[in-house]
Amino acid sequence: GYTFLAKYCSKAIAEAGLVPEIGIMHGASSGDALVYDFMECFRQPAVDAVIIPIFSRKKSFDQALNEKEKKIAVAKLINRFEKRFRYQGKCESLERILKLEAIKLRRNVLVQKPWQSYQHIWRHDNKCQ
Repeated sequence: GYTFLAKYCSKAIAEAGLVPEIGIMHGASSGDALVYDFMECFRQPAVDAVIIPIFSRKKSFDQALNEKEKKIAVAKLINRFEKRFRYQGKCESLERILKLEAIKLRRNVLVQKPWQSYQHIWRHDNKCQ
């Protein structure tokens, strides 16, 4: 799941014109340090919300997913990035929120202002149709 998230974050960072090798929490040795830093804001809403329920239905947490479960997980992960949530008063897909947050991060860096990272709201009224 985090591989999917890294792909989407990497794309958003590149499109925003940011340098993926320069991070804050993850050091230079991790290559795409900024991608990994950026992912931290989106782990729960993008991946954990999909993967944890799949594993919680299993009888044992150490069991691997079978092929059918893997296909279901991949489909749900892809769907999650298309799912729309409230963001700054509008309904936006999670993929678009990633892009908007990367742009906001770039803008804040350029004007030397702190970036307030995305905070996913875990309420039913946060969802959009």
